[in-house]
Amino acid sequence: MFKKHILNTNYGVIEKKQISHDEERLFCRINLLAGFDFGPVLYHRTISCLFEDDIYLKHDVSLEPFHRIKNFEYINHADTPSCILMKKGKMVHLISSKPLQVNEEITLNFPLSCKEINIPIPEKYKHLKQKSVNE
Repeated sequence: MFKKHILNTNYGVIEKKQISHDEERLFCRINLLAGFDFGPVLYHRTISCLFEDDIYLKHDVSLEPFHRIKNFEYINHADTPSCILMKKGKMVHLISSKPLQVNEEITLNFPLSCKEINIPIPEKYKHLKQKSVNE
């Protein structure tokens, strides 16, 4: 059995689970309604110094001008994602795009998410489908 960690962020509703020896993902701990705000996952570089303990600076994909929180790296791509990104001032929040069930994976459509927050799609994500959440 692989270990699992309950995240201290995001109101305790997300759980990081190790699903193989080299892969971890984020899952819902409780049932949630569509539109639930998990809180900020990206901080604009001009305010990132306020959140130094939460920010993951060693990622291989740039989402300039934003820095990711540490747990963002565990969110996987899906053509029909469970969440979207929404800009709120100089932060970007993770929002559920549909009702989520216990143990449902937290996913994003990375190309669509980049378009939603108006940043260039990183080369690593350009081959992925940009299917709309509403399709």
